[in-house]
Amino acid sequence: MAIATQRPLPAQVADTFRPRGPIVRWLVVLAVAIAALLFGVLWQLAVHRHALALESLAISQATQIDGQLARLSQLPAVVAEDPRLQAVLNTRSAEHIATANALLSRVQQQTNIGQAYLMDRNGLTVAASNHATASSFVGRNYGFRQYFKHALDGNRGTQYAVGATTGEPGYFVSQPVQVASTVLGVLVFKLSLEHVSDIWSARDEHTLLVDDTGIVILSSNPAMLFANTRPITSDQARALRQTRHYPVSSGDTADIEETPGNALWSGQRLLRASAPLNAEDWHVTVLTPRHALLLRVARDFATVLAVLAAVLLLLRDWWRQRLLASTEQHNARVLSRQIAEKSRELEQAQRTLIENSNLTALGRMSSAINHEVNQPLASLRLNLASLRHMTQSADTDAHDMQRALEDCERTTKRISHVVDALRSLSKPGDTRLAKLTAHTVLKETSETFLREQPADMRPTLQVAMGDNPTFDGNAVLLQQALLNLLQNAEKATAMVESPRIEIGSTTTATHIIFYVSDNGPGVGAELADSVFEPFVQGEASTRGLGLGLALARQIAQYHHGELVHERNEQCETRFSLSIPTPREKTA
Repeated sequence: MAIATQRPLPAQVADTFRPRGPIVRWLVVLAVAIAALLFGVLWQLAVHRHALALESLAISQATQIDGQLARLSQLPAVVAEDPRLQAVLNTRSAEHIATANALLSRVQQQTNIGQAYLMDRNGLTVAASNHATASSFVGRNYGFRQYFKHALDGNRGTQYAVGATTGEPGYFVSQPVQVASTVLGVLVFKLSLEHVSDIWSARDEHTLLVDDTGIVILSSNPAMLFANTRPITSDQARALRQTRHYPVSSGDTADIEETPGNALWSGQRLLRASAPLNAEDWHVTVLTPRHALLLRVARDFATVLAVLAAVLLLLRDWWRQRLLASTEQHNARVLSRQIAEKSRELEQAQRTLIENSNLTALGRMSSAINHEVNQPLASLRLNLASLRHMTQSADTDAHDMQRALEDCERTTKRISHVVDALRSLSKPGDTRLAKLTAHTVLKETSETFLREQPADMRPTLQVAMGDNPTFDGNAVLLQQALLNLLQNAEKATAMVESPRIEIGSTTTATHIIFYVSDNGPGVGAELADSVFEPFVQGEASTRGLGLGLALARQIAQYHHGELVHERNEQCETRFSLSIPTPREKTA
């Protein structure tokens, strides 16, 4: 763990950490005692955990062996009842022997056992699954085997032994072949367990299978195979050699000395756990060297010490920093006051700039709103006063009242347009896109514009329907933008003798362009660079907030397009709103 580089401590701070002789000695003794106690605790915990793990592993391995032996629990009894085996024992004819050989070969292949063979009452093998191999059992006598003697007495027999012919150890299961109560011969199945020891050898632990005499009959460590776990007497060794179980040697001491939870082998101390089998009076023993566990505990101990050392260093560094900070507190307070003072000056300057900017914008907006809203309100109050006078007069003309009401309605619409324009500039509204056609947008926009104009004041509006491409857009926003352009055109042509306004569309390879042109006086040179900014309007303008073009440009940008103005060859003012076609947006 990296520790930050430390600055030199002042003399009064460094003196605090100078060691004292007696204190250091007692601290060393205390540290050693704590370390020894910690190591003992870690060792006991590791032994306990490892013992549980070994016990679980032993049970698992015993269950695995039981599963292997269970494969032969019922099979020999079923095959022994086959009439073809009884026939070969009765007749010994070549035909019956060939049939029995084929039967045993098929059983061996289908059940994946080691070997299967049939012996007569004298122990002579008359048929075998390996009859066609060089190590065939046919003609060999295995009457000395214990499993043969048990089966000859009418009982099922089992035995683990080294093969007398092949030299390969295996688990033998014998079953009497009998008619009624007469035993004609003995059927034997041999199961090899070598693959189990191969699986065991992949682990770090030593796994042993120990029989009822205490001899290791299967081991993941070849050096432990056929070792004895308890002393073997001369009589026991002689009996094992007579039945040709496996090589054993008698002795007063065991090759592997076992005690509860521990074992000793070749001078090596081992941790031990065992689990019995159900199929045989055997047990599985799992051993692991204590020195391997000791190394693991030492590694954990070193890790704990390293963490504690790092914590102590961090605490020491933290304490040193606290002492150092106390000596520098005065300078820090002075610097903090200076920074705070400069910060207040900067914040005050920033607030002043923001306030000036906000007041300027607010003044421009307030002036525009005051002009554009108060004027229609004054007109509305005048019309309402006229209507009140008309209602009190007996000779009121209904046509005059109708015209006054229409004027009131137009005034309220004008106020509504002012408010809508302000709202639209900050939040356009529904911004979902859909498939639109150019003709639909032009038709709905022109009809809306004409519907809002008085019948006797409608300007000359021409709609140029060009191509009718399909594009992605928002109908409400596009109509709002084009209506703003039409309203500006209507204002520009209010004083023209023969007003003319045209709305239409053209297409290029990459864009669809909506345009509005008029024959008004056009945009002045002083407004050419700021015509699309909010609250900008010409000196000749008498209506509007100067938001229409700003909103129209915002809508064009939302559609990934642009809004431009120009003066065409007929000296007409033209505003063009271009939108990319789907092909351009994909590219």
